[in-house]
Amino acid sequence: RVNEGYPERLPESAQRFEAARHRDKSAKRCESVTAADLKAGKVCKLGPAQEGVAPQFVTWGDSHSGALLPLYEDFAKAQQVPIWHTSLIACSPLTKAENSPKQHCIDYNDAMLAFIREHRIPHVLLASRWPMFLYGENGDVGQVLKAPANTSTETYYRQLLEERVQSILDLGAEVWIV
Repeated sequence: RVNEGYPERLPESAQRFEAARHRDKSAKRCESVTAADLKAGKVCKLGPAQEGVAPQFVTWGDSHSGALLPLYEDFAKAQQVPIWHTSLIACSPLTKAENSPKQHCIDYNDAMLAFIREHRIPHVLLASRWPMFLYGENGDVGQVLKAPANTSTETYYRQLLEERVQSILDLGAEVWIV
């Protein structure tokens, strides 16, 4: 067993962690789903392919959502439910024209709402690295969603989250936040 290091000496949880680090590199295809991809129906399809069964969940988020891909895959397999996964690196589900110059993120979020509406997805899982878009990271505030003058960042962020959740609820979907 040269070069394998006898993985059975480790606890099962450590073995699962290590296996997840080396998952199929095809997961890279799920890292940056653009607005154009959504319009063309090019999303990562997880779980069982069941003829005539529409996905019950769609994931929506930034790279943090992409990092959760193994969890989504395991859930889809265990529950035998199809899931559509989308994520776009460094694009918060809360990004919109008033708070960010990132047009590709704005387009992606608009396309996600249209996608949910078109496919009548009943469950939407929002996943993001929420604190980074609220406070920045290591002094870098370049990712922070810009609050209007005279509004605290926390108040603005709460307002954005409430608006996003309501926009999804208005489409008849249930919202899950990770």
